[in-house]
Amino acid sequence: AAAEAVVGPAPPTEGGGGWKVRCPFDFTDNKDTNSPVHGLERISRHPGLWSFGLLGLGSAFLVPSLPQRVWLAMPSMVALIGGAHTDSRFRRGMGGELSEEYDKVT
Repeated sequence: AAAEAVVGPAPPTEGGGGWKVRCPFDFTDNKDTNSPVHGLERISRHPGLWSFGLLGLGSAFLVPSLPQRVWLAMPSMVALIGGAHTDSRFRRGMGGELSEEYDKVT
C-alpha cells in the first residue's frame, strides 16, 4: 500500500513535544547552528530592522519637507535603538541568547 501524505502540522507528541508556535516571518528554523556566519548576518544581527530603516532613510532624502524627513527617518532610529536593546537583553539571557563567539563575529 502506498504511504499517505501528511497534510498540516504534526500532532503533539508525548514527553512535552507539542506544537511549536513561531513568528510567520522567522526564516531561521532550519538554520545550521554549526555553520559560520554568512550573508547579512556578517554585517548586522538584525537585517530586517535595518532593511526598513534604510528604506525609510532613503525615502526621507526624497521629500522636501523637514517634518516628513524626520518622520520617514524614524525606522532607522528604531533599528539602531531596537537592535541594541535586543542584543542587551540577549546578553543578559532575557528572551534569547547571544554567545560571546557569535557576538564577536557579527
